[in-house]
Amino acid sequence: MVVGALTAYEALGLPLDRATDGASRISMSRWRGEVHELPGGGLVVNDAYNANPVSMRAALLDLVDRAAGRRRVVILGQMAELGAESQRYHAEIASLLDELGIEVVIAVGDDADGYLSGRADGLGIPDA
Repeated sequence: MVVGALTAYEALGLPLDRATDGASRISMSRWRGEVHELPGGGLVVNDAYNANPVSMRAALLDLVDRAAGRRRVVILGQMAELGAESQRYHAEIASLLDELGIEVVIAVGDDADGYLSGRADGLGIPDA
């Protein structure tokens, strides 16, 4: 990703020796990868901004990496605007949750029940 960004930077005719100047001012969108430390060693990673199958996968992989052996609990909202393939995408995330060994899954939203496929430890909360 960094090489791609630097290639684009150079293609725009911008000086590569100043690329870090702009990069130091980049900030993530609110609710994208926010990390909150909890008492007792807990950790909350808020990655709730406009999730899609690619960002959801990345967030779950990041969670497993950050958890470093701690219990992993996820609260996942439905991914919206996926069209006719919505159920398939939610089922793919369910498979990833199993593969990663996520201990507890709380699913929020009507389509989010797809995350709970075959799980005994999940909780589904439909849209209000």
